[in-house]
Amino acid sequence: MIPVLLNTGNLCSMAAIISLILGCNSNKNAPTTHADSLDVPAIASKTTITIDEAGISFDLDSIWQRVEPEWIWARNDSTPGTIGVAWIDIEPPMEPEPALLPGNSRILESETIDLEWGFARDFTMEIFGEVEPGNDAEAPVIALEYHVLVQVTWDEKRRAYDFFSSHPDREGLENLIPVVLELLYSVDLLAPENDPMEKETR
Repeated sequence: MIPVLLNTGNLCSMAAIISLILGCNSNKNAPTTHADSLDVPAIASKTTITIDEAGISFDLDSIWQRVEPEWIWARNDSTPGTIGVAWIDIEPPMEPEPALLPGNSRILESETIDLEWGFARDFTMEIFGEVEPGNDAEAPVIALEYHVLVQVTWDEKRRAYDFFSSHPDREGLENLIPVVLELLYSVDLLAPENDPMEKETR
């Protein structure tokens, strides 16, 4: 019999290769967990906003920061677009639409919304910029806005709320509409004050 001489260095290399192959096969057979297969985003925390003078409170993601002194919020990452709340006590012959909806605008769409705590109707609108006097050019569209007007009646008094969002373009506005609706459905009505309130301007 002819003796076979083995190089110990080659043996070590071969052992490392075999170990690597076995390790790869082991990983292939390992079960995949839900966390491994999905990139789950962090959930934004909610903040409860209370507006005593308006008689309401609601929930809002903490990524929205108030632009004081108005009741308007912008994202803290500088993404374009705002959301906000306005309100007014309605005295005959006043109506909510001309009192709360912005002027120099055009209504594109409008429909009623099913809401438990008040009568609600939404409005998608184009907002026009200013045109110099004597200029026959058509006024430019400077923003698109989504408004939900909600009317509440108690003790023969009527109060109207305007929950709205504004963005420079239609796609951006579509992304803000769910934020407004989520806010709207989280509203809690507080005990109304006895004294009538003046309109909260934007």
